[in-house]
Amino acid sequence: AAAIAAVPDHPELLDALGRAQLAAGDTNQAFTTLNKVAALQPTSASPHMRLAEAYMFAKNPESAQRSLRKALEVQPDLLAAQAALVQFAIGAKNYPEALSIARTVQKQRPKSPAGYQLEGDVAASQKKFDVAADVYRAGLKVAPTSELARKVHAALGAGNKTADAEKFSGGWIKDNPKDVAFRLYLAETWLARGDLGNAEKSYLGILQVQPDNAVVLNNLAWVTGKLKKDGAVAYAEKAIKLVPAQPTYMDTLAMLLSDKNDYAKALEWQTKALVLQPENNLFKFNL
Repeated sequence: AAAIAAVPDHPELLDALGRAQLAAGDTNQAFTTLNKVAALQPTSASPHMRLAEAYMFAKNPESAQRSLRKALEVQPDLLAAQAALVQFAIGAKNYPEALSIARTVQKQRPKSPAGYQLEGDVAASQKKFDVAADVYRAGLKVAPTSELARKVHAALGAGNKTADAEKFSGGWIKDNPKDVAFRLYLAETWLARGDLGNAEKSYLGILQVQPDNAVVLNNLAWVTGKLKKDGAVAYAEKAIKLVPAQPTYMDTLAMLLSDKNDYAKALEWQTKALVLQPENNLFKFNL
């Protein structure tokens, strides 16, 4: 506030003040401040994007959309504004508008998969999963990204094209063996289906690329334990060695030790976990 008093029309200071007012819950003052920034920077889309965020924070989606459209008036190819408007249109079931924006993005960015991803999302939101998968695949031809690959696989699965989904995932992993994000997505998908065997394979595949991934080691420890296989405790211990102060990993190790009737060590680790997160009811129950 003191800085603003000294330099009352400084856009960056006003922007910082507006964000501070918003964080403090003083939304009316924040809107006044951010609108002043927009007036001071008529050729910049950033103040309108900031206003859109503020209106969303204040649960005023109509005003947020108006600010997003003002941002596009200044910068017609602003992807963040276009993507947000697509999501608003999907939420309102205004699919023609959502599709129009997505295809505008494709024309503006012919070498980017962004427009195809948005169009695929529009189709998926209507449960047109075959169409969505085809559009996502078209985007992959423009630029192969892990996110689009995950969307192709998800769309095929949602459309009950299980064999096609597995064929696609196998091909993608073969061509992109270091795509850890896709392998993690697959592991989570298998876990959601209760297929621990395939989840284990996915986690093991990640460890071939990232042997010191503590999150994967912890998850693999849990899966291996559920499968009653050897090595679960070793995976959990390595995860803790890599990230010593993570109570979730301690909880996993404690449960695995308990399953092996090693209650003294199990109690020791579960107690340590609870000390780090004393309000965690699951840790209390496990103890």
